[in-house]
Amino acid sequence: MSDLGGEHFGHALRRKRLAAGLSQEALSERAGLSVRGISDLERGQRRTPRMETVLMLAEALRLDESARAELIRASRPGLIPPAAEFNSSPADPATANSDSAIQNNLPLQPTPLVGRKREVAEVISMLRRPDTRLVTLTGPGGTGKTRLALQVGLELTDEFSNGVFFVSLAPLTDTALVIPAIAEALGVRESSGSSLQATLIAYLGDMTLLLLLDNFEHVVDASPAVNELLVSCPNLKVIVTSRVSLHLRLEHIFDVAPLGLPEPETTPLAEHFVRYDALALFVDRAQMTKTHFRVSSANISVINAVCQRLDGLPLAIELAAARIRVLSLQELLTLLQHRLPVLTDGARDLPVRHQTLRNTIAWSYDLLIDGDRKLFRQLVVFAGGWTLEAARTTAGNPESHDPAPGVLDRLAVLVDHSLVRRTEQADNTSRFDMLDTIREFGLEQLATNGEGEDVCQRHATYFLSFIEQQGFDLLLTAEADQLQRVDVEYDNVRAAFRWFLDRQDPVMALSLCSALHTFWSVRGYLSEGRRWLDAALALEGDAPASIRVKALNAAGSLACHQNDLDQADRLYEESLTLNRRQADQVGIAKALHGLGLSAQLRDDYERARLLYEECLNLKRLINHPEISLTIGNLAQVVFHLGDMEHAIKLFDECIARDRAAGIRAHLGAHMTDMGLILLERGDDERAAELFEDALRIHHEIGHIRMVATTIEAMAALAGKHGHPEQAARLYGAAQALRENAGYPLEDPDRWHYAHYVNLAQEQVNERTFSAAWAAGQTMSMDEAIGYALTPPSR
Repeated sequence: MSDLGGEHFGHALRRKRLAAGLSQEALSERAGLSVRGISDLERGQRRTPRMETVLMLAEALRLDESARAELIRASRPGLIPPAAEFNSSPADPATANSDSAIQNNLPLQPTPLVGRKREVAEVISMLRRPDTRLVTLTGPGGTGKTRLALQVGLELTDEFSNGVFFVSLAPLTDTALVIPAIAEALGVRESSGSSLQATLIAYLGDMTLLLLLDNFEHVVDASPAVNELLVSCPNLKVIVTSRVSLHLRLEHIFDVAPLGLPEPETTPLAEHFVRYDALALFVDRAQMTKTHFRVSSANISVINAVCQRLDGLPLAIELAAARIRVLSLQELLTLLQHRLPVLTDGARDLPVRHQTLRNTIAWSYDLLIDGDRKLFRQLVVFAGGWTLEAARTTAGNPESHDPAPGVLDRLAVLVDHSLVRRTEQADNTSRFDMLDTIREFGLEQLATNGEGEDVCQRHATYFLSFIEQQGFDLLLTAEADQLQRVDVEYDNVRAAFRWFLDRQDPVMALSLCSALHTFWSVRGYLSEGRRWLDAALALEGDAPASIRVKALNAAGSLACHQNDLDQADRLYEESLTLNRRQADQVGIAKALHGLGLSAQLRDDYERARLLYEECLNLKRLINHPEISLTIGNLAQVVFHLGDMEHAIKLFDECIARDRAAGIRAHLGAHMTDMGLILLERGDDERAAELFEDALRIHHEIGHIRMVATTIEAMAALAGKHGHPEQAARLYGAAQALRENAGYPLEDPDRWHYAHYVNLAQEQVNERTFSAAWAAGQTMSMDEAIGYALTPPSR
């Protein structure tokens, strides 16, 4: 007998039914299943029920998240390990067909889905048809399109071998960001010399994968990009939630209607309320708010009237049910009578259900006191959520030394009124957000009250300061925690940039772009960064030369990363001209360094040497803090020009400077580069020491490209010393890291690669070498680093 923790599904179901105090008959009524079916399950006649049946039973039993997951695991013994089916990382194509876990990033839902059984079954049936590639769930705001899509995705996880992945588009304000958002959810990074769309198509290839694209209506012009993914990737399927259709030939539209209600002017029996999804949802949420809330013959008519007046819209029902803590049902009904529109009130500018939802939110908003309303209006400027500190600053009074006194108390009121949601982050800090439809209402109120200009300016200024405080002043100095902080707030940063751009503010726009340069470089947001920089540099208006040249240098650097060397030269030349005009020695040095890098990437080592030497002389004169970067690049150039000893001498100098300055990112990069040259000279012992120290630094910082480069260097050392299988494993691990992060081998890294791969391959038969390489590709970054740092005495 297959079991999980000694208990098969029937035993687990019976135990949970008895704990809920239900008979088989009562459970069958709640779940919409036959008594015979439940009896067969409990007696073990059906060991692996359909996932839909399991979820219906979990809902009927009102199980919490833990108990729900336990019941699901019991239904799939040996297949689903604890928690794995709910929160996996993006699938590696090499291992995506494994049965050991279901790959998805579907967010855990705090409450069970009430109702929607028919809709879930119909959408699943549509997606199972071979000719259905794209299903769009349409309908007005608040109908539960997202929740329906998530339930469908959860029930289909074991039918898509490469995973089911959720992508929230709600924070986006630009259609050009849709493909980057999909790529980010899948863990795909942009490849040098290739568009992100092409990289994503190549990654998806023949994968059997389901994408859930949520809140598409405001980026509908990105529909052709989604169509291209579907046309190019034959096993990809997509669910879209949107208030409008995408107007694509592949599209199958599914209208998401409000929840089911009794016929108008009729009242169901109290014991039959679960037959109507709208009433069942209201009762479920009311019981979460008020534990002892019960349905009776005395209140069923009022519950029905409330749900009728809310048009069966899930969001409206949940907002209303939250008030049961402070209002009686009759008081609630009375308030709603004067707030919701009458369907026959005449022509409206917007759809009727949208009006109803807006009035539902307005009713909740009107219950607030003035100070709470004002904070609500101010918070809608955030995109993708906010912290308490950000709320205090954005809601601050410029004339007060104490920013926004009472923000915490007022924020607690908004959370209590279900207008704002709180989540706890991995670092145990609180983060807040609000539903998109509620935010839309708040933006209208913000405009009506004439507060938008000041609040948006404070928001944008705060996030410019936030980025500048991360200290991305020097190239490659980003630490892992800094990068993660920016990751979380990046939608707000995007909103800030859009504000500066719309206000034609070149100073703030250029400053923000310059401060983000290192983040873009390390995270691989190269194309987006270049678009921002192009737009900011094109703004009319006076910006100090000192600000403009920083942006020119940042744009030149990103152009180099994408091998757009002609454009890089133009940007650096303009920077050099401006800096010389201003006699800015620091700026001149930066521009010369950039031009040297461009020449180095062209393999024009003589020109690169001249530019680096001019830059280095100037940096020595002014004691520039980035001097070691130029010394390190010059060392690589003179090595390629044949002067190995001079290169080693230069690396010794820059490593000493990095140690003295405590710039660990620079230190690690230069250790790796110097170790490769020492490997060529035959000083393998010192090279090995440098590689090991460098790898630990790169791991600590989280710089994936340098981790991969250093592992490749250690693979070369292993192959040179007669350990070809270890070398192959390390090369395979490095290749996987590069592919997952979107960092292909760059020209400066290629000079040693092929030689040492061939050296290792010649020492063992092809089958053994390939098997070791493939084993390396399955390693996580931590596993690969641990393997690289372990002596090869195996």
